[in-house]
Amino acid sequence: MNPPILPRSVVVALALLAPRAPGASAQDPGPTQAPGRIEGVVFDSTAAAPLADAAVFLWGTSHRAVSDEEGRYVLADVPPGTYTLLFYHARLGELGISAGPRPVSVRASEITDVDLAIPSWFTVVISQCLLEERPAGTGALAGWVGDGDSGMGMPGARVSLAWPVAGSREPVRRELETDAMGWYRTCDVPSDTPIVASARFLNLQGLRREVSVPEGGSGQAGFLLWEVEPAKVSGAVHDAFSGLGVEGAEVWLRGTSIRALTGRDGSFRFGDVPPGTYTLLAEHLRYGTRQDTLIAPSGKTLVVDMRVDTRAIELDPLTVSVESVPLTERSMGGFTVTREQIDRIETRVRDTGELIQSLNLPGVIVRRRGDGSLCVGYGPGQARMMSFGSCVSMEVYINGVHATSADMALHIPPEAVDRIVLFRPVEAGGLFPINAANGVLVIYTRR
Repeated sequence: MNPPILPRSVVVALALLAPRAPGASAQDPGPTQAPGRIEGVVFDSTAAAPLADAAVFLWGTSHRAVSDEEGRYVLADVPPGTYTLLFYHARLGELGISAGPRPVSVRASEITDVDLAIPSWFTVVISQCLLEERPAGTGALAGWVGDGDSGMGMPGARVSLAWPVAGSREPVRRELETDAMGWYRTCDVPSDTPIVASARFLNLQGLRREVSVPEGGSGQAGFLLWEVEPAKVSGAVHDAFSGLGVEGAEVWLRGTSIRALTGRDGSFRFGDVPPGTYTLLAEHLRYGTRQDTLIAPSGKTLVVDMRVDTRAIELDPLTVSVESVPLTERSMGGFTVTREQIDRIETRVRDTGELIQSLNLPGVIVRRRGDGSLCVGYGPGQARMMSFGSCVSMEVYINGVHATSADMALHIPPEAVDRIVLFRPVEAGGLFPINAANGVLVIYTRR
């Protein structure tokens, strides 16, 4: 796979992301101070693999090392002090980018761990927006589109973005096309606004999803394309107090033109809904506006019961059922973590995320983000869709019910867990037709 050829201006922009003017300021260790050591791993984020034969060195000193086949390097006998750490590899030259210097402090007789990495494809692609003048109130969005069967990038795929505008029934739409490697980007989508994103190529489609980006920042939305069938959504809006149907409520899927008015019994129906995740909204003069999230499965009918109320109380406004195989009948396959395994390590972990991480399951990646949230992903999916500090989460179920928040599910204390079943993407695809491309995690709690 050939990397994109970046203009020199993009190389400069990437270099600006790193600290300025490398230099060493090693202190005289004195006769009583023993040297320290720097060690770590060099990682190629564009290939999701360790980087061998990378030259690692301290600027302005003779300390140098070359990473081994596992990407590991060691700089020994380093006098205590403050240094600038750099690395170089032919891969950086191919990409036309610089990883930039890293400041590092070495203490006497101590080991300092410093991991180095080639920026991810997402970072390379989104950095091109640094060169463009962006209006206030906007952010950048980028992502990779690939074939779900082969895992190869899809050049020429069409990416559709849509977002609501105040005072208009129709959303604003933007069409993009992926490059030779399957990547797309746009630098000026509205910030802090729900954007419905989808992708397609010929008869292949990606599951729709909602994303948002911060002002002046960036977001990521990647897609795997499959042959999918339209879904159908039917349901009703009921008064939560009386149970009667609410007539004349306008119901729609945010970011689309799919709308309907409820009948006398409060019922509504949407036909030919592209599969994916949506925000369902209902608006009525008496009840105001209510919303919730639903997932439209490929080729299935989703039945929705939305409860509305004029009182200022918290409700569970949406009950969803799907015409598909019950989860209990899908229990064949997957990798099961038993209660006995959990008992052996329960005292050493804080939550379900750490529990899974401690088991070192093949291909499973656990990440704790800077804000404390957890993500469990399956390795092959991350190779195509992961950037620094981020993770493409598996779908998570608790006792057979799809979890609204995967992060909350992963914070369940280990003593409350009875068993865990992990389905790889190849297994999950046939058992879980909804967003199974990154694997599925099923948590069963103790009754």
